[in-house]
Order: sequence, then C-alpha cells, then structure tokens
Amino acid sequence: MKAFKKLMAAALVCVMALTMLTGCAVSDNLVEKALVNKLNAVSAVSYKHKTDLDDEAKKAWDENKDKKESSGIITISNVVYNYVIVKKPSDATKENSWGDKAKKADGVLATSAKNSDKKIEIGVKVVGDDYVAIVAKAATKAAK
Repeated sequence: MKAFKKLMAAALVCVMALTMLTGCAVSDNLVEKALVNKLNAVSAVSYKHKTDLDDEAKKAWDENKDKKESSGIITISNVVYNYVIVKKPSDATKENSWGDKAKKADGVLATSAKNSDKKIEIGVKVVGDDYVAIVAKAATKAAK
C-alpha cells in the first residue's frame, strides 16, 4: 500500500508540473486571440492570425526590444514586414482592454493591405514579460 501511495503522489506531482508548464501557453493564446479580435473590431480591414508568421514577430521583438513600444518596418529574409510592439494592458485576455493599443497597431498594419484586398495576415507573439509583437507583410518589396 505504501508503494501505491508513493506512486500516486509522484503521478500527482507530474500532472501538476505539466499543468503549470502549459498554463503560460494557454494564457498567451488568449492574449493573442483578444488582440486579433479587437484589431478586427476597430479596423476597416480584416486581420487573420497566421501562426507561420509568429517567428517573424519574435524576430521583430528581438531586434527592437530596447525600444519597448515601437513600430516600423523590418526586413527578415528579404521580406519586408510592418511591425508593432505594444505593452500588454492589465487584463490582456479581455478584448475590450486593447482599445487604444489596437487602434495604434491598426494604424501601422493597415498599410499592409493591398488596394483590392482588405485582408491582412499577421503574426502575433507575446514577448518579454509585458509586450506583444505583431507583424504583417508590407505592401512594398524588399530592396536587393
């Protein structure tokens, strides 16, 4: 019976550890979803989160993290992206808490829409402790 109790205690510890590790990813996903929903609510264009672009969002953060909240253009592998880095609001998992930050991001990212196409694919990544990086392919081509 003692061996069974020890085994069950070890199993419980493993389950709790696994829950802690996945908890951060789940909350990051909720933050990203709330931001994308608010972007769609405040914009005339349609934003679609493409996880393929999340690595580019992380790279935009890595190259601009000293600036904290910033926006601009970045070239990654000869592809030009518009990027925005914003500080997360206190309740970042709620769509309504993104108000002005979503408007600011939309002002930069909306230029990525082609004239006839009002859809923009974006990469969104929770970075650092309190920031979110967003990228969208720019309408211009990279210089060679």
